[in-house]
Amino acid sequence: MNIAILIATYNGSRFINEQIDSILKDEDYSTISKIIVTDDGSLDDTVELIRKYNDIIVVNNLSQDKGPASNFVSGLDYCKDMDYVFFCDQDDIWFKNKISTFLKHIKYLDDNFPGVIYSDLKLVDTFGCDLGKTFFENESIPCDWGVNVNNLFLQNCAPGCAMMINRKAIGRVLDTYSKNVVMHDWWVILFASLYKNVIAIEDCTISYRQHENNAVGASRKVTLRNIPILYSKSKSNLSKVIFQISYFYSSLSQAELALLSTKQKMLLDILSRLSVDSSFLLRCKLFFYPGKFKSSFIRDFFTRVYFLFF
Repeated sequence: MNIAILIATYNGSRFINEQIDSILKDEDYSTISKIIVTDDGSLDDTVELIRKYNDIIVVNNLSQDKGPASNFVSGLDYCKDMDYVFFCDQDDIWFKNKISTFLKHIKYLDDNFPGVIYSDLKLVDTFGCDLGKTFFENESIPCDWGVNVNNLFLQNCAPGCAMMINRKAIGRVLDTYSKNVVMHDWWVILFASLYKNVIAIEDCTISYRQHENNAVGASRKVTLRNIPILYSKSKSNLSKVIFQISYFYSSLSQAELALLSTKQKMLLDILSRLSVDSSFLLRCKLFFYPGKFKSSFIRDFFTRVYFLFF
């Protein structure tokens, strides 16, 4: 069994040593075949720090600042011979039993189809101090939200830094990735959940560092002062998500389309039309849609409001 760890970096010198050291201290690190690092044109000494580790492979991207999603997908191109790949950020801390925790769940995946295993994450501050919440608690997301594909049309639930994917998933991402994809982790779990090939682990396996330079991170506290900013940002993000789900629908093979229920196809049809036709009637259909778009009542409600003014 060949397993790789894929780390995407960009100006990560502040935390990269602690991240890599935590991986090397994992109780089952010996099961890892290789570590690959794709760097997105760092301007600091990230690459120099990584090169001090003899068993780390550094792949320097020629294009600078491609963004985290493209950076990770570029790295997957070097993992096509792997059975499984762990995604890894540059600024977190792995628990000593992370690898073994995931390996215990591999037997539940069907490796004939794209598959994903993901876990919860412990939120910590810049200095690694416990913030008293897990990621799923903070986001009001049920642990198994990512098991059902319709839950993922408009909401991601599993940060890639706590995710492992199989070879079929690697291939599906490389075959379909484009600029319409919001994030690599969201994209891969969409396909895996379509095949009902997602395993959710309730336990935390990493300390998920929250700091001012997070590419994504956990949601911030809502205050009266930042509501206008959050509204504007959320509405902009929704537009990107609509393009992504429309592209996902168009990327499905006939066999994959057959895996969708009639209700799921109807919703995907409406969401796909919204990217080219934002008529009031169509937006009203989404506002009054009987199913659930988001895991929490507040997020679900505001998503419907965004649709009305899309």
